[in-house]
Amino acid sequence: MYDAYLDALGAANASDSVYAASAYSPITNLDHADASYEWTFGSEPYNGSLVNQTLSKELSAEFATYLASLNLTGRERFGHLTASNYANYLLETTLEPSATRYLRALSSSARTSYLAKNTWIHWDGRHATFTWTGFLNHVGRGKDLPAFDGFSLEHPENIEFGDTTTNARHFTLFSLRHATGNSKTALASDLPRKIELMNPMYFLAHKNPRRARYWFLRTGTSDTDTSPVILSDLDAINRDLGDSVNTRLYWDAGHGANQDVQAFIRWIGNATGYAK
Repeated sequence: MYDAYLDALGAANASDSVYAASAYSPITNLDHADASYEWTFGSEPYNGSLVNQTLSKELSAEFATYLASLNLTGRERFGHLTASNYANYLLETTLEPSATRYLRALSSSARTSYLAKNTWIHWDGRHATFTWTGFLNHVGRGKDLPAFDGFSLEHPENIEFGDTTTNARHFTLFSLRHATGNSKTALASDLPRKIELMNPMYFLAHKNPRRARYWFLRTGTSDTDTSPVILSDLDAINRDLGDSVNTRLYWDAGHGANQDVQAFIRWIGNATGYAK
């Protein structure tokens, strides 16, 4: 699928297979990023006010439909992941463990001080628990609606889908149709294929036999550049395929955080068989 583009670039005639992938705060799955963002942050204010709740709920419903189409299986007891159990899944498998690791690493006085400032966290002396709403209130919303495919083509992602004659274009039907007021209009004919080429979820859903089999996924719990479900979906689909996945969220860290370099080095050793 990439041959014509690689030839045009003058790429070497060699394999383009990826053996292992390390992704920090991946902004993948752009065609479903707005829907994922609203499912997560739709009820949180942006700059002091709620975004348009009708549009937010419309996008959130799109996420539920998309998630169902992925047919993902959660870790531990969760089974089939749905929009109704995903919040609890994130809490129990990634968010609460992240807070627990953070709090355990603090001194007693530092932990007491942190918990006094964050009374929404329950600490039993060993484990941190909290509600989804409490977590969202703590993190807050970082982007307006739509978060990625701006109605006025104002976002960098719109430019990413530009071409040689047009600087910025819509890449979702939701934004295109709301921006134009035309419920029948379609994306530019070249975009559907390009959108697939930029989104690993399509290839993973088709169980590409030449996919990477080792994944190291990281982000911060306070990363509001995208929804945490983007990384979580990537984690779940690879686990369902039986691939090796090493995923962790850094507590209170933001976009692009990288806090366990030695763990990454060990992962490389294990993935390649060169661990000492």
